[in-house]
Amino acid sequence: MNIFLTAGGTGGHIFPAVAFGQWLGGEKDTSSIYYICGNRSLELEIYRHSGIEPLILPIEGSPFGISSFFNKIKRTFNMLRSCIYMFYLIKKFKPDACFMFGGYVSFPALLACTVVGVPVVVHEQNAVAGRVVRLAQKIGKLVVKSWNSETSNVPVREFLLWGRQAAFEKLDISNRWIDSRIIGIFGGSLTSRALINVLHTVVKSFPDDLFLVLSEKEGIESKNALFIGRQWDINPVLSIVDLVVCRGGASTLAELEAYNISTVVVPWEKSSDDHQAANAERFSEITGNYVLRENQDAEQLIRLISLSFNRQREKKSGAHDQASLNLFRAFEDKYGTGRKYERTV
Repeated sequence: MNIFLTAGGTGGHIFPAVAFGQWLGGEKDTSSIYYICGNRSLELEIYRHSGIEPLILPIEGSPFGISSFFNKIKRTFNMLRSCIYMFYLIKKFKPDACFMFGGYVSFPALLACTVVGVPVVVHEQNAVAGRVVRLAQKIGKLVVKSWNSETSNVPVREFLLWGRQAAFEKLDISNRWIDSRIIGIFGGSLTSRALINVLHTVVKSFPDDLFLVLSEKEGIESKNALFIGRQWDINPVLSIVDLVVCRGGASTLAELEAYNISTVVVPWEKSSDDHQAANAERFSEITGNYVLRENQDAEQLIRLISLSFNRQREKKSGAHDQASLNLFRAFEDKYGTGRKYERTV
């Protein structure tokens, strides 16, 4: 079988696609797996860090949700170009199925695959369906949803537990913190200035603990706040953190749930359809972790961090393949097992 995996925009869409693709490569008889994304530099950086050279559509974002008229026209034109290019990719690589993991790149794939007759599976990572997912549902495509069971049902990367000293060396952390509690601050692949800004008050309340911030340094001068930039290999970080404060991106929450790491979620209030708040609510129901809305003050975050420290959790390393297996089983239930599919090109 030849498989298309489309995912773009942010790591929240791309990491589940990569996790599913890695599972497919190890478990199923697939001739080739092709990843498809947009041309944002962030997307290419994430894929290439995973050793993947994706097929690139000539588009950098959705024409919806932006104020600039010029950019709307530009993105609409590039969306049309991307639809045409998807027809070319289908003709060249002859996929037997296309799994879509969200982001603006899903629309050209959905359109071309529908016209040509390539079986489509749409995976929705968020608790609230996005535009393309809602469209796919209306035209009768198979949609596999997350956060509607006792787990997230989002494919996650394998978690390899590092030794503490090895992780400290990898992340260039001073050994003065080797016996300290470590609080990870995850702002998502696009980072979060608002989440980082609240640290001004919070770090002062935990002077003996280290705040490990996955962002470039942004105006916080504190001996116990270490900015380590983006980390595409999250294993060393997750191996040493005692607690994570993060946004409500589905991929991040799914990994924290799978690895059983104490978490305080601060969902981004401007996420489309407030999907991060919905993700956080389901995450909290499943795991018992805490949720804090952005309009609540730093004192509330300090309180929830303290409460979370009192709840000891044993991290779960290794592979977490159930979500990938569920996704592929949904495909087999819909389209059958191991047969070729009729296309119009």
